[in-house]
Amino acid sequence: MNKQTIGFIVAVVVLSLLLLVTLICYFVEPAKAACQTMIVDMMCNTKQLGKGNMILLWGSHDYRGISKWNSSAFSSAEEYGQYWGDFNQAKLKIALQRIMKLDTGTKVLSSRNKKICLHFRCSDIPFNRHQLYPLLSRSYFSFVKDILDAQYPDHEMYISFCPDNKPVLRYNIYPDLCNQYKSAIESYLGRSCTILCESIRDTWKFMLECEALVSTGGSFSFVPGVLKGTSFITPRLYGDVPLKKNFDLDHLHQHVSWTMYDRAGSDIIPHSDIDDYSTFDYHAYLNN
Repeated sequence: MNKQTIGFIVAVVVLSLLLLVTLICYFVEPAKAACQTMIVDMMCNTKQLGKGNMILLWGSHDYRGISKWNSSAFSSAEEYGQYWGDFNQAKLKIALQRIMKLDTGTKVLSSRNKKICLHFRCSDIPFNRHQLYPLLSRSYFSFVKDILDAQYPDHEMYISFCPDNKPVLRYNIYPDLCNQYKSAIESYLGRSCTILCESIRDTWKFMLECEALVSTGGSFSFVPGVLKGTSFITPRLYGDVPLKKNFDLDHLHQHVSWTMYDRAGSDIIPHSDIDDYSTFDYHAYLNN
């Protein structure tokens, strides 16, 4: 067997075991408390390792919930907007309260603490060319900059950024390139950012409490962000996935409760447009 086949078999076995554990945690009553304790301990004492999907899974009580942060998981823009209406937001609030012991009350979500947080996942991605995680385009950051300059001109800015993380089943990380990309984003936005790389619980707490949260894609910032209303700023969250027939991407922003990219140009740089990430100059792309 070649390496790809072996890797696929290993991935299937690992995912099957995770599914089995999840089913036990859901349906075997004595295991529920132990599972929640384990998850809280893991998420309160580790860095950001992409655990947003785990809360989406627990919050939805549906194994398909793990992918529901991204709009490409849906057949239409309307379906995506309907899914993330009040009902599933309420379930997510409960999951954060019960599992993570986080306050998701109105007072927290409407905080005016003069802080902005931008989440930038970069370690294994975008270098592994995962379809859901391309780099964001100049047009997207122009959209973000216009909002921040108009509504949050004097706010302190933080960037949730842990480039040394090595997610499970991802083998190569590129912290030096990630730091270059981070600097390019800061330069374009014209803001110096304080790096935030804390435990998952502490980072979600910060994101819930900040005045504005900016996403560059991914489940991690989506979990607290979808509860923040218009102070959550995102791309279309469709990634570099081939566009589905009849999916109205241009009007997707009209169907969600948060602030989503609404301009004519693409919000991403397709992976196919970048021959080699190790030589791609993101600073020149954004700032020239």
